[in-house]
Amino acid sequence: MLEFMEVEFELDIEEINARWEALSGADTWSQMIIKETSETVELLTATPATGQYHLDSNGAPVFGRAAVDWHMLQNESEAFFLRIYGPGDYRWKGGDLGILVTKGSLQVRRNGSPQLSIRAKHFIDSIRAGFTGLPVDGGVQHELPAFAGIGVKTRW
Repeated sequence: MLEFMEVEFELDIEEINARWEALSGADTWSQMIIKETSETVELLTATPATGQYHLDSNGAPVFGRAAVDWHMLQNESEAFFLRIYGPGDYRWKGGDLGILVTKGSLQVRRNGSPQLSIRAKHFIDSIRAGFTGLPVDGGVQHELPAFAGIGVKTRW
């Protein structure tokens, strides 16, 4: 903007990069793409919302609020989920259901190799459980309710 306004300015790119590098080491963040692993093809009728989740006292993820930015997460008991497929879309083996971002590591080292942590597996199972659908049987048409699909990827 300064350049557009023809204002003289100087940037120290090395200093900016050094600040970003220092900040990047302050927190550990993890992200994972949650995929469909079932062999069945389904027309999705309900899906988890995009937004911020937190773990309740039983360890179950609870939707906290709609959000499109994960930077407000405070600790490892919170997560941001970006839904990719919504009601009216299809899911199939290998399809991306959404992206989960959280503070802290979602992997642990077991027997010298990285493995998913119990917390990561719990997030995966809980998010996947929020997807429900109707099996697609050769040519059967299903009708969705008019309110289906409010989210980041929405059918209008």
